[in-house]
Amino acid sequence: MGKKLGEKIKEARKFAEMTQEQLASEVSGLTAAELKKIEAGEMEPTRAQLKAIAEAAGVSSRPLLELADREGGSDLTAEELRLVRLYRKASAAKKKSVMEILKQESGSELEDLLQNILGGLAGGSTSGSHSSNSSGEDALAQILENAMKAFTKK
Repeated sequence: MGKKLGEKIKEARKFAEMTQEQLASEVSGLTAAELKKIEAGEMEPTRAQLKAIAEAAGVSSRPLLELADREGGSDLTAEELRLVRLYRKASAAKKKSVMEILKQESGSELEDLLQNILGGLAGGSTSGSHSSNSSGEDALAQILENAMKAFTKK
């Protein structure tokens, strides 16, 4: 994520005359520490977080979303981004092990979603253009947790 998006979020927060703590408390699942990282360009917010930040600050979400798209923003959570980074750094053997775990636990819809998140087996870019229902997201969270455990065990 680029610093421009973080700067725009900070501008929106200041426009609303809110502290990081106040704004973060208005956005479900966002802490003041995470907001600080977002504003510094060290962490990438999800599209849902961007929309909630804009709403809480009383500004239009469109410019923030467009800027996030230009800067390569995605819908991936911090944990999903961490998984992608770990996957890309892993040896071929570890990648194969993780994919075996994922194949055992996933159905075709979830497998497609994972392919989008991981950018394909060849380690392509993350598109962030996934969409899923709530149960798919819950299953994905469990699979990602198992995959993270597999990475740390080997």
